[in-house]
Amino acid sequence: MKHIDFYIKIIVVVPFIGYDSKWPDQSKHRLKKLIQNANDSIVISHSADVSSYKKRNYYMVDHADALKYIRRCEEEYDLIIVDSSDPFGPSEGLFTREFYGSCFNALKADGIMVNQQGSPFYAEDASAMQRSHKRIASTFPISRVYQAHIPTFAAGYWLFGFASKKYHPIDDLDADAWKALNMRTRYYTARLHVGAFYLPAFLEEMLREVEEH
Repeated sequence: MKHIDFYIKIIVVVPFIGYDSKWPDQSKHRLKKLIQNANDSIVISHSADVSSYKKRNYYMVDHADALKYIRRCEEEYDLIIVDSSDPFGPSEGLFTREFYGSCFNALKADGIMVNQQGSPFYAEDASAMQRSHKRIASTFPISRVYQAHIPTFAAGYWLFGFASKKYHPIDDLDADAWKALNMRTRYYTARLHVGAFYLPAFLEEMLREVEEH
């Protein structure tokens, strides 16, 4: 698992050694294989009691909360993908200046962050997009918005944000390197990549409004 091309860190957290002692052999084998393939394994407690499960759960929640976790990271990631729900309610924290600042600090010197920006055809979403873009643009030296057609989303037209410490999404695109991969895709092409950043006039105006203030 840890040898796949798109690197994902796998961490196994167990409450105590031997907590699987009453499991079926097949389940024990699966856990053992998972630990062997993980990048790291963490044992929460040396005590085999119920409180160890609770401590394990607290540990997982503390380290699964993006807001809490990202604050502790510095120059650790090449790419951060913020695949959040709408910027209202529980997800509001993922659209704040503080969160974007934490993402900036967590990225390496050439790191990139991408995020969802919603649909510009609904007033509430459009305002949220402008607020988000303003915060990102004031945090990252390079910040752009790009578009994609997603029929299952509202209005079928969706926006995303691209922010980087170093790379411009068009000027630094290496189309030849992409072609050399000889990867067959049903959507993405180098031409589509460039075109995605050419936005309708009304959107360019909405973005200029917040970039200039």
